[in-house]
Amino acid sequence: MAKKELKCQKFFQQLLNIHAQIEEKTDELNYWQSQYDPCSADQALSTEIQRRTEELQGLIRKMNAQKMFATRLIDRLKDPIGRIILRRRYIFREPWSVIADLCGNMSIRNVYYIHTQSLEELENIYCGYEAVFI
Repeated sequence: MAKKELKCQKFFQQLLNIHAQIEEKTDELNYWQSQYDPCSADQALSTEIQRRTEELQGLIRKMNAQKMFATRLIDRLKDPIGRIILRRRYIFREPWSVIADLCGNMSIRNVYYIHTQSLEELENIYCGYEAVFI
């Protein structure tokens, strides 16, 4: 049986991707800042650092807005375990093994199952709001 692509899962994956971009941009900014000597008059380097800082701040704002939306969406789930699993995975970015332990030493396979069920439940809710972020 073919796996149905869920729009809400795509949204949550975008949230994880933004986290990865922020980490990458932070590393890049740290590199550029390490090359900067405040005593020099290197305007080009100063401008590049400023541009990269603004780009990073924009990504952080986007991530925060999406996290707020994702949190509100997750809070609409009926199953409290499903809420925990989605929140821990997509808001706190925890690995499956940690999530399984937090759910009372649940098997990772069971966590995957509840994760899938929760995403399917959220799909109908999300489709009403998808114009916000897609």
